[in-house]
Amino acid sequence: MLRTTALCALAAAVCVAASPAGAVTFSGTAVFDEFGEALVEGPLVSTPGTYRYEFTLSSPAFAQLELIDVLSYDFYDADDGTYYGGNDAPNYLTTDFLSSPVTRGGTFYTLRPPYEDLDFPILEKGFYHLDGALLHLYLPQDQNLLTAVRSVDYTFSVALVPEPAAWTLMIAGFGFAGAALRRRRAAAHTVTPA
Repeated sequence: MLRTTALCALAAAVCVAASPAGAVTFSGTAVFDEFGEALVEGPLVSTPGTYRYEFTLSSPAFAQLELIDVLSYDFYDADDGTYYGGNDAPNYLTTDFLSSPVTRGGTFYTLRPPYEDLDFPILEKGFYHLDGALLHLYLPQDQNLLTAVRSVDYTFSVALVPEPAAWTLMIAGFGFAGAALRRRRAAAHTVTPA
């Protein structure tokens, strides 16, 4: 009985330790302007990893998901630490849903870790950050802007995608839980002779 309880506790701890961080969700109502366009700002991430950005809409619309990835870096003299300058280089990552109106969509995004690179005598230090997560919405062309739906309810979320090691821990946790249940069931069916 004590071994079964310990095995169940271990399985629960492994499953909890391996579970991914919760999703961050923005929701609200996007109002279309006189040109049939709306813009929604979404959640930003700051910890390196792979993320899944998703959106859902209450009624169909054309959509464009735009993530603005920025590399910020600085140059230093490796010998005396003199600062020489830096640069920001934005990279616009766009996923289009423009072929037909949609009610949902998504894309993956990987935020890379900080880095250092020594090209003697210059030391470059840099980091990546997400500067914007934008959802552009457009009414279908065939809708009369005077009678068209002027707003749409939305949810815009981001969630961390588990790394392979986390998947391994989750699978091991489920295996331990299954083994504990099997042992408990087998122990309940054994009959001790009188």
